[in-house]
Amino acid sequence: MQSDTNNEPEAQVDANSSSNILDYKVAWSDNDNRYHVFMKPSVTPTPTDLSMTGQITLKVPHGTGSNSFVIDNLTNSVTGVIWTLASRIDAPQEAPEYDYLSFVFSATSPQAFQWQANQEKEMFSFANSASCSGNVIVMPKDDPFNIPQNSASTNPGNQFTNLGWGDSSSNNYNGNYGGAASACSIDASTPDTSVLDYKITWSDVDNKYHIFMKPSVTPNPIDLSMTAQITLKVPHGEGDEKFTVDELSSAVTGTDWSLASHIVAPQEAPNYDYLSFVVNLSNAQAFQWQADQEQEVFNFSNTSNCLGDVAIMEADDPFNQPQNSASTNPGNQFTNLGWGDASTNNYHANYGESHASCTIEASNGDNDLVPNYLESAEEDRDNDGISDKEDFDPTGYMYCVNTGKILDGGSIAIEGPGNVNIVSNGSTGYYQFTMDAAGEYKIHITPPENTIISTQYPASNSALDPTGHDNPYVLGSGENANTGRLSNPSPARNTPWFDHVNVESGDPFVINNNIPLEGAACRDNDSVIDGSEGEGDNPTFKAIPTLSEWMKILLALLVSIVAGRGLLRRGS
Repeated sequence: MQSDTNNEPEAQVDANSSSNILDYKVAWSDNDNRYHVFMKPSVTPTPTDLSMTGQITLKVPHGTGSNSFVIDNLTNSVTGVIWTLASRIDAPQEAPEYDYLSFVFSATSPQAFQWQANQEKEMFSFANSASCSGNVIVMPKDDPFNIPQNSASTNPGNQFTNLGWGDSSSNNYNGNYGGAASACSIDASTPDTSVLDYKITWSDVDNKYHIFMKPSVTPNPIDLSMTAQITLKVPHGEGDEKFTVDELSSAVTGTDWSLASHIVAPQEAPNYDYLSFVVNLSNAQAFQWQADQEQEVFNFSNTSNCLGDVAIMEADDPFNQPQNSASTNPGNQFTNLGWGDASTNNYHANYGESHASCTIEASNGDNDLVPNYLESAEEDRDNDGISDKEDFDPTGYMYCVNTGKILDGGSIAIEGPGNVNIVSNGSTGYYQFTMDAAGEYKIHITPPENTIISTQYPASNSALDPTGHDNPYVLGSGENANTGRLSNPSPARNTPWFDHVNVESGDPFVINNNIPLEGAACRDNDSVIDGSEGEGDNPTFKAIPTLSEWMKILLALLVSIVAGRGLLRRGS
């Protein structure tokens, strides 16, 4: 915005001559969506430039509620001069369709303005945080409210006193210039609404979870945060393994975050707990939001074991519904009056990683890859007398398809798009691995010596897709206690099996993807399946005689044959 400077001869004034020489103006700028107030003298103060007092009164459209004209972010333009809103009269009897806003100044030096004839100076600027409802003007001298005994008993008259333009009793205000009104060109009543995204991360530095928020737009025309909630979805644990928030620290001065609700294993998602945090604000402008600028809002630790990933609840989460089983409202929410009215939810979505992965090891009593919170201390899925929580369940075993015996000496290798961590490579009879990226992975299998992969029960032609299945996703039988055999090696229990797996983030753990073997090493075992499956995971086995037992059987047969021949001779 350019100042209005006329190329007129500079004039000086005698203190005894007319002192009405300072004109006022208000203008709107589309560049910053603000009102700007200017003043321009017709003469230079002489013999001295000493500004003493001043007032300017603006006349704005009257409104109520969100339409009430609200001064926001008043910024002074002259060094050493501070303008403030000193008086506000709403809808006086003389002009009930308008409000009157009077501003006055204080100065660190009376010479701060450095007035020059016909040179316009900007005094201050401000925004209106409410709707744009009409013109704003400098109150004219003949305004109906500008009378000595007005209905509000105030003195709204425009005024300025500089000792270079008269004595201390002089009012140097002359009139208004630059047009009677300034029309705004924005409508603050329709700002962007769903603009704030949430994020959670884990830090190995402090072993804490950190919550961040990032808006897509800057609040306009005012930044007033009112209420907020963020709900986290954490693995369910019991006793010492229950997720317990500790060391909760708010990261923004003037904000105080607290845990408002902890819903344990609701019917809609019994493997998880839901933690809702809310904020108490001592300063509604504490966040100072800026478009696309992320800021941390709080962080905390968990005093119990790390049972798995922690995620911000998604909008389509099964627990996020109006009539959930806990009769709560867990929805993520934020309200800032610069992004809408008091009833608007400015929360948009989550960004970054969808979850935070803690690196403190999860409690895992059976030392497999499945954390305790996903396994029961009461259930026994393979009926071997060991609870699921304490029963070791790898990704899969290598076993003889005819006997169920687990064979060591084999190995696996994994090929796929991500980094693979092979925990156990199959040499001990079982294999385990994890990967860090979604996609399809190939399991390359080297069977133990004197075996081949079963030709009768080959791997499935399709890739395993665990998405949407129970967690853990159990494919085949586990080991029968510590016998070195599967509890149930029958094909019905262990097929299909897979040498390709297609994984996505958040998929369940896969266990007992068992690899069937056949060959000489399997024929040396001491029992076979007789074809019946018995009870549950306990099939019926038929004993195979040992070598010494075979010798005894053969010896008995020989003795029987010899004795039979002797009897035949006697009879002849």
